[in-house]
Amino acid sequence: MERQVFGLLRSGGIKASTTAAVALLGLASSAVLARAVTPTALGVFALVLAMVQIGTMLADGGTGLAATRFIAAAKTENQRRKIILSSARARFVATAATVCIAAALMPWLRNVLFHGQVSAAVYGWVLVWLASKSLFLLLPAIYRGRINWLAEGAVLILEAGGILIAYATMIWRPGDPSILPLRLAIVYLVLSLPLVRVLRRVQAPAAEETRHDEEDVTVRRLLGFGLPLVLNSSFFLLLTWTDRIMLGVMRAPDELAVYFVAANLSAAGRFLFGIPEQVLYSHLAATARRNDHDLPRVYDDIFRLFAVLGVLFVVLASAAGTIAIPLLYGANYEASVWPFQLLLVVLLVRILSIPASLFLVVVFEKTSETRDALGVAFLLNLLLNLWTIPRFGTSGAIMGSLTAFLAATFYLWWAVWRVARVRARVSDFAVLALPTALWLAVTVGAHFARLPEWLNWTVQVGLAGYLVLVAWRQLSRLGLVRRPSGARP
Repeated sequence: MERQVFGLLRSGGIKASTTAAVALLGLASSAVLARAVTPTALGVFALVLAMVQIGTMLADGGTGLAATRFIAAAKTENQRRKIILSSARARFVATAATVCIAAALMPWLRNVLFHGQVSAAVYGWVLVWLASKSLFLLLPAIYRGRINWLAEGAVLILEAGGILIAYATMIWRPGDPSILPLRLAIVYLVLSLPLVRVLRRVQAPAAEETRHDEEDVTVRRLLGFGLPLVLNSSFFLLLTWTDRIMLGVMRAPDELAVYFVAANLSAAGRFLFGIPEQVLYSHLAATARRNDHDLPRVYDDIFRLFAVLGVLFVVLASAAGTIAIPLLYGANYEASVWPFQLLLVVLLVRILSIPASLFLVVVFEKTSETRDALGVAFLLNLLLNLWTIPRFGTSGAIMGSLTAFLAATFYLWWAVWRVARVRARVSDFAVLALPTALWLAVTVGAHFARLPEWLNWTVQVGLAGYLVLVAWRQLSRLGLVRRPSGARP
């Protein structure tokens, strides 16, 4: 088992490097944008970005996952070419439908969501940005289906770099912030050119003969396969962006800008935790079976690993954020430090749900539990935000998110106990609770000036050192940081 894990880590290096590079470029982009425009303009842009993100999800229609699945399963190159063309047609259909819906909703979105600060011409460029981004994102899905991780990583890094350049042009060539959707639309139109080349190449049939047992993958089949899957991901995306949209509608754009900076930074943490999640996904799929007697031990090891790594990340990120946010984003966003630290608590709750979700999906092939948990969390967050945001603003949005993700996490813990009869031990929660409580105490004390600065930093450095030792021990137990004895390079 340990040798298989070592091989998975080595083969997953490209994916991990891509994820880290995209995350760093994303953070750099948000910092550049915050310095390039006013807080009010950033708040309005955050609402536009929310619309584009949700619109892109709808325009995908599940065709990305469907394309990856059927291309990977194709038996011949001719079949792969046909599937790529069918995937492109399906994506065009879903994208056109989404753009038409967004165009029909233009009066309401401009006047209510965007506070009347987005003109009809700018809204038109937003639609071009949405459509071109949707078409571009088919390209990495095709490369994933071909198991070409290097090409997939290259196009995702190019996307992140293009966004950074578009934001940086607001500093190099200052102008009205409303021109930003135009520049992003141009970036995605340029990035979509390789997709045009791929589609031209696959239109010509390959030299090999067509096999009679080839599976016919039509546009209808791709959409029929992908649409149910996109429903699951839609709950997660809506849950992620609900706070920002409702905060932007119910409060001033300046307040949304402060929250937007904090939320982007905390979201990068969840993005980074996708790396060990993907590695353990493959590890469990290759080694764990639902009837294994050591499943409780494996679950316990993984839960403790994520608990320790989660608290360690929270401590380190909280300390770094107090310095990095004013330095990178400017004095206007010093107020983002406290929301960022509170959102790290929400992030920790989300991290603690990963082991239960992994076991349910990978070992027991139960996907409905994750969907139900996210659906309940979304509805709960929506209802709570209606009451908390008008009264407490940013703090209310964070309260709603924390309550919603706690509900989802407890639901997943209950589901994994009901299905697999496995759960974390009390000692695991003790390892988690004591450092978290100490970190919270010194963070709150420092924020309200009830604790000397030197004591705050001393405690946080000591906590980080202790958690590094505990995390190393847990990684060693799973064979993730030491080469197993007798293993060949």
